[in-house]
Amino acid sequence: MYQKTENVVRFSGKTTTSFVTDRGVRQGGVLSLLFIIIIDGVPFKWDKNCKKAFAAVKREISSERVLAHFDPTLPLVLATDASPYAVGAVLSHVYPDGSERPI
Repeated sequence: MYQKTENVVRFSGKTTTSFVTDRGVRQGGVLSLLFIIIIDGVPFKWDKNCKKAFAAVKREISSERVLAHFDPTLPLVLATDASPYAVGAVLSHVYPDGSERPI
């Protein structure tokens, strides 16, 4: 799957935005398995535990606990990001309590 530390850094960075961490992706150390292999000085080793953690995070960020259905009565926020390699965007609803959930 991942061959380089930089790829894991990019993925883990995208999954630690507020709408994801607030909904439990980091609970139980799911992302900690991925963070360990990106620490400076630690040899990169993609093993079955990393693969399981990656799959768990993908499941969580595409679950109904994180994603929301479009509601025309709620305000929208468009968050964008770019790097030399890619461009990304997330369209989210802003809820009355101030929280955001991606659509």
